[in-house]
Amino acid sequence: MVIIWSVHKRLAELRQKQRTRELNSQEEMELQQCLDANMFRCLQIARLQNESFVAHLSNDHDWQHDVCRKLDEIFESMKI
Repeated sequence: MVIIWSVHKRLAELRQKQRTRELNSQEEMELQQCLDANMFRCLQIARLQNESFVAHLSNDHDWQHDVCRKLDEIFESMKI
């Protein structure tokens, strides 16, 4: 499964522009917004993965299934 979130696509576009010229103020702001969105998504996924591991260790299958469902929803929303 290939997961490329639209934020990642835009980050790549902005970085490509940045390699050849300075970004204008709008592009700089957009770059920061994309970086923030990526950071929050990464933290959200890491937290849920840690919760899933704790649920597994405590043999709480209902909790683990709930956490995995949330992760699946996130990954599904990121697919292209």
